[in-house]
Amino acid sequence: MAIEKSQQLSKLLRKLSAYAAKHKNSINSSKFFIQKKARLKMENKTRWSSSFMILDSFHKALKKQAFPPDDPCPINLDVLELYLQILQPAFQFNLIMQKSKSSIADVLPALNIMLSKWNRMQVTGNYRELCDYLIAAFKHKFKDEINSSVYCVASLLNVSKLTWITRQDCLNMKKNALENLVEVTKQITHKKSRQNSNEHGRLNETLVSSVTVDSLAECMRDDDYLSDNEVGNEISTYEIEKEKILFIQKVLDNNLIKYKSNAKFWV
Repeated sequence: MAIEKSQQLSKLLRKLSAYAAKHKNSINSSKFFIQKKARLKMENKTRWSSSFMILDSFHKALKKQAFPPDDPCPINLDVLELYLQILQPAFQFNLIMQKSKSSIADVLPALNIMLSKWNRMQVTGNYRELCDYLIAAFKHKFKDEINSSVYCVASLLNVSKLTWITRQDCLNMKKNALENLVEVTKQITHKKSRQNSNEHGRLNETLVSSVTVDSLAECMRDDDYLSDNEVGNEISTYEIEKEKILFIQKVLDNNLIKYKSNAKFWV
């Protein structure tokens, strides 16, 4: 885990967790924080964004001046805010993924933007090291999604959330999505076509064919240059190519990134 690799941050989180536990177990200290409407959190390694939430709870307590005079906050405000700035993109990414309406179309845009933020942060030393750890960790965790043409194309076809399309840090994703648009669409349509064909075949299993083996039509079919299935695939590819051009003209070239509903656009 990226945070565990950052010795300085790991040490700081343990220190903050110990501070929070100490005051949680003290009746007098608890009353002091309750009066200030501040609640310090402790680390929970089983929960995403636990580190951010610890730092955020101490940040809010500092802003409310909730710490006892005889036991001040164990972390400097500037250091606290810098760590919050670094961890915030991961926290926001987590919130997006937890939404009930999120889908595979949300993964790559959010991931690209998050990684770009860490790359562009002007920090040095342990802070830069932490950013690099986070980038490496998320790239490893989402390596299959990053290399997936389906995830890439899904992001492009999600027209109600195309605000990422003009961002510099998403240009490669846009390029890959356009390059794979036809192929992914063909895979999906052919899969659906095979499913429909199988269903149709099962319905006709009990029917007796009226075509004899030596029929002229059957002989001609065997000599066709392209089978019916191959002709259908060629027509399907042509239609998809046409739809791709219309999609680019209507949505991308005209910058019509204002659709609030995927359903209304695709109807």
